[in-house]
Amino acid sequence: MRFSLLILLGIVPTACMGPAIKVPEPARITSESWGESLYDSQLARGSEVPTSQAPRSETLSENFWQRFGTTDLAELVARARAANPTIEAARARVAQLRGQARIAGAALLPTIGASAGVTATRTDNSNTALYSYSVGQAGLDVAYDLDLFGAARAGKRAARARVAAAAFDSDAAALVVETDAARALVQWAALGDRITVAERDSANARELLRILTVRLREGVATRVDIGLQSGELARLEAQHSSLIEARAQMGAGLAALLGLESPGFKPRSLSLGAIVTPTIGPGQPGDLLFRRPDIRAAEARIAAARGDVQQARAAFKPSLRLSGSGLVQAAAIGGPFGVTLSAGASLFAPIFQGGRLRGQYETASAVQIEAVALYRAALLRALAEGDQALAGMREAGRRVALYERASRDAREASRLARVQFLEGEIPLDTLIDTERNETQTNDAALVARQDELLAVIDLFKALGGAPSGQAGGFQTGS
Repeated sequence: MRFSLLILLGIVPTACMGPAIKVPEPARITSESWGESLYDSQLARGSEVPTSQAPRSETLSENFWQRFGTTDLAELVARARAANPTIEAARARVAQLRGQARIAGAALLPTIGASAGVTATRTDNSNTALYSYSVGQAGLDVAYDLDLFGAARAGKRAARARVAAAAFDSDAAALVVETDAARALVQWAALGDRITVAERDSANARELLRILTVRLREGVATRVDIGLQSGELARLEAQHSSLIEARAQMGAGLAALLGLESPGFKPRSLSLGAIVTPTIGPGQPGDLLFRRPDIRAAEARIAAARGDVQQARAAFKPSLRLSGSGLVQAAAIGGPFGVTLSAGASLFAPIFQGGRLRGQYETASAVQIEAVALYRAALLRALAEGDQALAGMREAGRRVALYERASRDAREASRLARVQFLEGEIPLDTLIDTERNETQTNDAALVARQDELLAVIDLFKALGGAPSGQAGGFQTGS
């Protein structure tokens, strides 16, 4: 009769649970190669890159930032990782979830409690002590849930998976911070070089204005010439002012990334010429599954959601709890004592919960479906960012080569134009147009060089940074 009742208590709540909700299979990366290899992008430069300087295939590593040829960049990234408050908050989140995982794991262990006490009786008899201890007792209680259908085990797996997801989220936050810091330093250096070029162009324009002023007194130049050159000088100085403002804003943003107060922070001077462009072997698209921390986090959340569903399903099943206790009592301190031992088992099966268990199960299943969809979104985003970064590398390298040639031509044209103007062979507006072209070309060349370095950093970020081991020993099959 008891056996039949146990079967009945197991079947009835299971039938009330209803059919299992179908969850789609997690997506997989099927692309075997990138749209255009990184090495094809180097060939786009043609004769600008000699064969002896062709890039070698180098994989990502933890010393990636040292391969830029300057210790400033590596030190800055290390400082950002150590002091950025966003990373600190992400690490604290991991610690919080570790505590919750410890709580979830405690459900698989027995609970033990102890108690002790004495009872004092007051008496008015003057021949005895004020108090006489009539009863002393001590007890020990032990209880253990057998976890017949794995609810506690599923909860522990879900909690461990959440810890892993938070650890991967922490890695992703650190990757964003360090790449943002590296990008900011490159832009800081580029702005410094652009300011230097703008100051040189302003000085040349100011010298030409002085020459025109002298020639005006000699009757060779006109006031129109003075007005044209004065306007050109004002334009160059306005551009210089904009660059100064942009660099100040970049410095303030960099201070925030480093966890510092911007008013007292100023990065060290750095030139783009001191930064080397490292090469990266992008590998295969499938490598993103192991490199990208956001993909790893999404995968861990699928495992966590699976554990929640298993726990919600197990909640419909009966639970069996064993308990035992022992009690030692003495009628007086130092007197004889008695021992009482007891043991028991309690069976609980949910029959009617007003839809609460069904709601929990549906919620957990929907969260699992959402986790699978977010995992697929993370894969698609990673592939798109990888393709975009590779395209950025290819085109930035091409622009660097083109602008280097354009800068040489513009510099020579400007030199010849100034000579011809002073000899009276060309009008002033032709000289101004020629020098303006040189100014714009030189500035664009620096921007192209900046974009090439930023493209390398973006590719490092898109590929997931330096690969690391699994967070906390997490495995999807656990």
